[in-house]
Amino acid sequence: MPIGSYYYNDPLIEKDFVITVPKEGKEYRLCLKKSVMQKFSSYDGLVDYTQKNIQLNGIVQYKRYPLKDSRISALLAKGSKN
Repeated sequence: MPIGSYYYNDPLIEKDFVITVPKEGKEYRLCLKKSVMQKFSSYDGLVDYTQKNIQLNGIVQYKRYPLKDSRISALLAKGSKN
């Protein structure tokens, strides 16, 4: 339901992401496919962990860390030198 979020936290931070239904959105049916045997027929979004694929329809926000060469961008990874 708006405002609602699904967070995925992986041991590798580069794979973390969040899907958020904003306040102007509607009820959102997000399916999480964790087995190739699962079949879904009616959904707004699908996170397919078996095929490493995400399909999002409708009004949602998808956020993850900016990547460069499959690693978190240096802009975020550098600490300050004090």
